[in-house]
Amino acid sequence: METTISQNILLTSRKFSREEQYWQEKLQGEWTLSLLPTVGTEKEGDGEKETKEITFVLPDDLNAAVAAHCDHHPMKLYLFLLSTYQIMLNRYKQTDDMIILTPVFQNPLPPNAWNRVLPLRVRMHQEATFAEVAKEGKQLVKEAMEHQNYPFSQMMQWLDLSDTDLKTLLDTAFVLENMQDIAALEGLSLQVVFAFKQTEDGITGRVRYAGEQFQQAVIERMISHYQQILREVVVDPKRLVRTIDMLSEAERTDLLYTRNQTDVPHSAPKPIHQLIEEQAARTPHLTAAVFGNKTITYAQLNGKANCLARMLKESGIGRGSYVPVLMNRSLNLVISLLAVMKTGAAFVPLDVQSPSERKKQLLDELDCPVTLIGPEIRQEPSFVQWTRAVIVDADDIREEGDLNVQVNADDPIYVIYTSGSTGKPKGAVVPHIGIFNRFRWMDEHYGCTEQDAIFQTTPHHYDSSVWQLFWPLLHGGRTVLPIPEFEMTLDQVLHAISTYLITITDFVPSVFNLLVDQMETRMDIHDSLSSIRHLILGGEEITAHTVHLFLQRFPHVRITNLYGPTETSIGVVYFEIDHTHEGPIPIGKPIANTKILLLDSNRKLVPAGHQGEIYITGLCLGHGYLHDPEKTAASFVDNPYPEIGYQKLYRTGDLGRYLPNGNIKFCGRIDHQVKVRGHRIELGEIDEVLLSHPLVKECAVLFQEEKARLCAYYVSNAQELTASDLRGYLSERLPDHMIPSFFVSIEKMPLTAGGKINRKLLPEVDEQQASDAEYVAPRNEMEEQLVTIWKEILGIEKVGVHDSFFQLGGNSLLLLKMHAQIVKQVDSEISVAHLFSYYTIAMFVDFLEQRKQDQFASMEDQSDDDESLLELLREVKEGVLSVDKGAELIDKRKGI
Repeated sequence: METTISQNILLTSRKFSREEQYWQEKLQGEWTLSLLPTVGTEKEGDGEKETKEITFVLPDDLNAAVAAHCDHHPMKLYLFLLSTYQIMLNRYKQTDDMIILTPVFQNPLPPNAWNRVLPLRVRMHQEATFAEVAKEGKQLVKEAMEHQNYPFSQMMQWLDLSDTDLKTLLDTAFVLENMQDIAALEGLSLQVVFAFKQTEDGITGRVRYAGEQFQQAVIERMISHYQQILREVVVDPKRLVRTIDMLSEAERTDLLYTRNQTDVPHSAPKPIHQLIEEQAARTPHLTAAVFGNKTITYAQLNGKANCLARMLKESGIGRGSYVPVLMNRSLNLVISLLAVMKTGAAFVPLDVQSPSERKKQLLDELDCPVTLIGPEIRQEPSFVQWTRAVIVDADDIREEGDLNVQVNADDPIYVIYTSGSTGKPKGAVVPHIGIFNRFRWMDEHYGCTEQDAIFQTTPHHYDSSVWQLFWPLLHGGRTVLPIPEFEMTLDQVLHAISTYLITITDFVPSVFNLLVDQMETRMDIHDSLSSIRHLILGGEEITAHTVHLFLQRFPHVRITNLYGPTETSIGVVYFEIDHTHEGPIPIGKPIANTKILLLDSNRKLVPAGHQGEIYITGLCLGHGYLHDPEKTAASFVDNPYPEIGYQKLYRTGDLGRYLPNGNIKFCGRIDHQVKVRGHRIELGEIDEVLLSHPLVKECAVLFQEEKARLCAYYVSNAQELTASDLRGYLSERLPDHMIPSFFVSIEKMPLTAGGKINRKLLPEVDEQQASDAEYVAPRNEMEEQLVTIWKEILGIEKVGVHDSFFQLGGNSLLLLKMHAQIVKQVDSEISVAHLFSYYTIAMFVDFLEQRKQDQFASMEDQSDDDESLLELLREVKEGVLSVDKGAELIDKRKGI
């Protein structure tokens, strides 16, 4: 009775109010939720749903050093061991803001305790010393002890998290059993508990852990890491937190050297164009490139490129120049790129389809006296205002001998522009040595001969096109360029592969998945793909299920998953996928002369099985970003482990971890960069362009990963600003794959406590209200059929005949899927271009009706014409007209 009265007095007292205020201030705010790594050396967890325990004793020398440092004082020992644990958790969870649970400071715990557990919110400061961390911890624990009567269940309300998120945040505890009762933690869903006890024989420890989540080997390694940190800080308490290492020498050797045994000596590297010149001398009459029904031999390609290169040199182009190339796929393209290389300059392929403003921006930045353009570009009205255009037409170029310009392997071979977070594209500069190394690795792993034909599936303003265009030309093979009308439909792909006997090609996984989906209903494709021996996939994550479906039909085809940013000479990490692989497909292991480091936020090696940012170095490393030293310095950083042989690393912004078999698993991004249909883009670039619209006050662009689409949220003072307005505005400034599928108008942006946009609180997209058009139901059988197809492709329940396909979340990839269904169910002669032009059901049906009427009128005209011709022939036969006169009249009717 007295206890209940005391509790009631406390709960209504000022002291309780102060405690409540303390914990509210301490626990409110944003949290970065991060799980402890659970991957062991063989498999994840033991599967046993029980708490397990491992005991350990500090080695004598370490025990003595810690005891001397703490002077046998329990609280000093508690704070010293807790601060060490805090640093280890910081490394494991990779967050500077976390909670460590600890029992109240009573041992044994009285049965009538008002509270049992204290949530210590610890914040790491990487530039602080260990001594400063311990000092801050001392103040934190002191405050917690002063407010430890406030009920733990009441504290949890200030966290405002779901049960799942609470379990993630409150997953670990620390105990010194001399001062605290570990029984206080009973009933909590904890993953790992570190408990210590100081005895006459020294400091002992035990770790309780969730057996279904962790292998024993993982916990043993955690104990090893803890003791390594303890060794470092006991020797030098003034050491900065970010410099403290927890890896053993054996782990360090494994991560730096064993997993990076990729050094392969090559013969003296040569510029790519020189290797092509040597091949042209060996096989001058073999076909080098094919475009539609046009071909060019090695001798012709090399000779015409020589001629164009001389013209460029006369215009001042040479080493140090960056030459824009603006043309569609054609033989002119291959000649142009090769010609630029022969001058010692770097080629810069630009997207013909990109908005004029974007092209002008890049041409201004390149500031080159010459831009190579195709005959099809010459009519662009504003082009002559930007640059001196040299029209490249293969038919008008003669053949000449080699120039023999001195080019070093470290000179740039090309610049490829990628999306930039500030709204300005970044030009990644790549040297010859990176491409030489990549091609030599491909020689050894894939092989290429005069019998091989490689199909260029990647647009030439992306880096993957470089190997498709030039690798076969080092071996007498053929590079096949799709005609401009090529739309990646299944029929077109099959036709191209069977017509040109393609042996190797490349697909982004989204397109590959689309092809496999369609292949399941097509039993006539085996012969069309009989020439294929190797498929290379890359740019996005791949599902094993899709690969297995393909291999069931084509078991002879070799499939490789390739990973690598533009900044590192195309793909530099690879994984061979076979029939036996199960589960997610990893990105694999580095290619020859390439090193991969997985590092934490302090650029320290993370243990095997832990998630870290992927850093790349080696011969593949690019020079940085053209004319942008600030972005170059941010992405091409000093190597903290130069002993592996290279001074710089490229930080990818991608997360990865080592699997037990040594392959690297891709784990997502750490920033606002995403992959959309194989294109690497910065969400910040879209934000910047949206904000340049005079009526947009605020905006935030999100990527919905499950549906692989972009959604833009915006705040505007003008009610008349519609999704169509914004889509049109962006279309003039950004390429198609960067246009969001949805535009959502909101009154104000939700903000975090720090004043930033809280993206987690942005509303769900209402797909049914995404269209600007008033809903009109289908009015006939044809519209009903098309509505059904749209619903299936878009994954929505309501489609009106005036709704825009793109406003309902459609994109070019979904358009390909819709095209396949329409060709199968509605009209086999429809092209993808038709669907782009007639993007509502009503417009498309009108087009079909008009085309049918035009065809009928044409048939009637033909029928009338045929009847009049028959009448003339009858009159000649009957002698009414002479033969000569009849022939004359027939010729007139035929327009001859």
